[in-house]
Amino acid sequence: MEQLPKATVQQFIKSTTNGDMKFSNEYVTQVMSMAREYFQMVSDQANTICQENGKKTISGEFFYKAIQQFRLD
Repeated sequence: MEQLPKATVQQFIKSTTNGDMKFSNEYVTQVMSMAREYFQMVSDQANTICQENGKKTISGEFFYKAIQQFRLD
């Protein structure tokens, strides 16, 4: 899986705080790693649901069902 854009992740982190905090590169790298893991987990589950439904194309519906199964909705 490709890397997430570091600037985008940094912007996301700042948007969840007051914006006046600084973050180490190690912290940003860890958040990027966790986000990749989350995307991989949800994508794998969406793929499984898609196959169970006899479909070949993963739709938003399958992603939503995957998120619901992980109770992340």
